[in-house]
Amino acid sequence: MVRPPGRHFPGVLVQGDPLHVLRGEVGEILAACGRDDLAGAGDTAGLLLSGLDELLAGYEAALTATGSGDRTEGRRPAGRHRGGRFPLRRPPSGPGRRARLG
Repeated sequence: MVRPPGRHFPGVLVQGDPLHVLRGEVGEILAACGRDDLAGAGDTAGLLLSGLDELLAGYEAALTATGSGDRTEGRRPAGRHRGGRFPLRRPPSGPGRRARLG
């Protein structure tokens, strides 16, 4: 974690290897969507969400340990629902949509 000048809360530093893994998982989700493999996309999205939840938990623990408070107190992360997974919906159709996914 780093605290940039002028910011109240610190940020999370992501090194190249984990960033590459995150990018790869998003790429797998898009590829699965392009094949209409929503189950595969959902599985990969669930793994990605779990990894991000772990990162967020570590961030919140560090904030608490340093006395900075909980940055997410009272808020639920965007896109998350009670089941802990993103509901998958078919992407909107339209001209050029497949080209961007494939």
